[in-house]
Amino acid sequence: IWARAAAYGGFRPPTLNELHRPFRVGNDITEANPLLTPETLLGVEVGLSDPARDWSLTLFYNELQDPITNVTVGVGPATFPTAGFVPAGGVLRQRRNAGAIEAWGLEADIDGEFGPHLSWRAAVSATRARVDGGVVVHRIEAAGDGFTLEREDGAFRVRGKRIERASLHKVYQRG
Repeated sequence: IWARAAAYGGFRPPTLNELHRPFRVGNDITEANPLLTPETLLGVEVGLSDPARDWSLTLFYNELQDPITNVTVGVGPATFPTAGFVPAGGVLRQRRNAGAIEAWGLEADIDGEFGPHLSWRAAVSATRARVDGGVVVHRIEAAGDGFTLEREDGAFRVRGKRIERASLHKVYQRG
C-alpha cells in the first residue's frame, strides 16, 4: 500500500476582459472591474493506493480566496451610473472578488479484470463546497459515480455514469 500527501498553492490574475471589457447579451449587461485582485488557492490532499490490487482513495481540501465572479448589481428597468439604462427584464452585473470558497471531498476508484480479455473500472467522487461572499453563505454538494467495461482488443466498450446529486444548493443567512 502506498500513502501520499501533497500541499499546494497557486493564483490566477484577472484577465484583461475581466479588468477592462464590459459586454452585453440581449438586455443583460456585465461591467468590467479594474479593481479586481488575483484569486489564490491553497490546498492539501492525502491518499492511499494499492497498485497490486488496483485501487486508490484520495481526500482533499481546497480554499480559494477572492474568486472572480459576476455579481448582480441591479435589475431593470432602471438607470445605473456605470452602465446607464438597463431595460425591463435586463440585469446589470459586475465582475467582483467574492470572499472565499472552501471545498472538501473524496475520490476513489478500483479496477480489475474478468479473465484475460475483459477489464472493468469503477469510480466515485464527492465534493462539498461552501461559498462565503460575506453576507450569504452557499453550500453546494456534488457526487458522482461511474463504471467502464472494456474488451482488451477494443471490440466493445460499455460506459456508465450516474450523478447522484449534481448541485444541491442551500442558502444560509449569516446572523
